[in-house]
Amino acid sequence: MFKRKHHMIRKMAVLAVLALVANMATAASQMTISSAVTAAYDLEGNPLAELPNIASQVGQAFIYQVDFSIQVNSLPTGFTGFGGAALNLDLLPGLVIPVVDGSIQGYMADASQIYNKPSGIGRTLVNVWSSNGDYGDANDLQAMAISINTAGWQGAVDNRRNLATTGPLYFGSAFVTWDGVTETDLLLDFYQGGYVTSAGILEVDHTASLVGEGIHFVPEPATITLVVLGGMAIARRRIAKAVV
Repeated sequence: MFKRKHHMIRKMAVLAVLALVANMATAASQMTISSAVTAAYDLEGNPLAELPNIASQVGQAFIYQVDFSIQVNSLPTGFTGFGGAALNLDLLPGLVIPVVDGSIQGYMADASQIYNKPSGIGRTLVNVWSSNGDYGDANDLQAMAISINTAGWQGAVDNRRNLATTGPLYFGSAFVTWDGVTETDLLLDFYQGGYVTSAGILEVDHTASLVGEGIHFVPEPATITLVVLGGMAIARRRIAKAVV
């Protein structure tokens, strides 16, 4: 049942958010989604003065903001830049989605704007994204999808034609609560990518190589203990060999 629901959610994300994408790219390409913890809050949503070290056993629960960016590493022939993507965020035990009134929620989409051309007649400030959100159940971090806005496209001079090709493009942030003691992961299930032509046409590339980098929450004291014990065992073997 879970697998069937998961499949339906994925299908819905692609159909609902990448509906403008009518064609399929013919050559393989590569995209990477990167993630980074950039802020932390108490369980009431108040920002912490210092960011806890998630590579250590913090010892108590906090809410963490994880920023996501996408980068195009290689393009199919005939395309100029990033067009759209779909993904799920999976939380392993020790992580939950916070429920806090105000700005703390499951997903916060980037709301950036960009001029559609460098200068001249027709230059207009437009939204970067036509779709950017969590399209599954409310704040479940499933069926998430993004696609760039091609309204008012200015052809080969449009500033959106090569988005994410010259460096990472931020698209949004997720908020998760970590209990501070469980070694766990926020996993990226990155399963759909698409591109844009110089004419502003979006296309899906079903053969794209998609790489997603999640976040690993490591209780360091336990890890250090294992390393130390392993080192002691090696030392003992060396001593025993020397005695013999």
